[in-house]
Amino acid sequence: MLYLYFTTNKVIFALPFAVLLPFSTEAWVPWIFTYVFSSTCGVFCVIFTATLDGLYFVLTTHVCANFNVISDMLENLDKTSVEHLANIVKQHQYILKLGEDLDYIFTMPCLSNMLIGSLEICALGFNLTMGSWEQFPGCILFLTSVLLQIFMMSVFGENMITEVIKYVIKLFK
Repeated sequence: MLYLYFTTNKVIFALPFAVLLPFSTEAWVPWIFTYVFSSTCGVFCVIFTATLDGLYFVLTTHVCANFNVISDMLENLDKTSVEHLANIVKQHQYILKLGEDLDYIFTMPCLSNMLIGSLEICALGFNLTMGSWEQFPGCILFLTSVLLQIFMMSVFGENMITEVIKYVIKLFK
C-alpha cells in the first residue's frame, strides 16, 4: 500500500482479510477501524488455535510419559518390592482416568479440526490453481500451517496409542 502511494500518489485501502462489510472502507476512519479489528480477530484466532493444540500436545505427552513410568515400574517389580504394587495400581487408575478425560475433552475439537482442515486444504488448492499470483504466498503459508496442524495432531494421537500398546504388552508379560 505504501509503495503504491509513493509511485502513483494514490491511496488504496486494502484490508488484511477479504471481508464483506455493510459500509465502505474507502475513507480513513472506517478503514482504520476495520483494519485494526480484523487484524486483532485474526491474531486471536491464531492464538486460540495454537493454545488448544498446545494443550492437547502437552496433555498427551503427559499421559504417554506416565504410561512409560508405570511400564518401567512394572518391569522392575520383583518379589521384594511387591509393597509398591498398590501405588502402581493407583497411578495406573489415575492415568486411565486422565486418558478418558482427554478423550472426552478433545474428541470433538480434534474431529472438527480434521474436517475443517480438509475443507481448508480444498479451498486453498482451488485458490492456488484459480487465484492470482499475489495470493500465492499467503495460500502456501496457510496451507503449510493447516497441514502441520493435522500432522501434529496425528503424531501425538499415534504416540498415545503406541505408548498404551507398549504398556499393555509389558503388563501381560
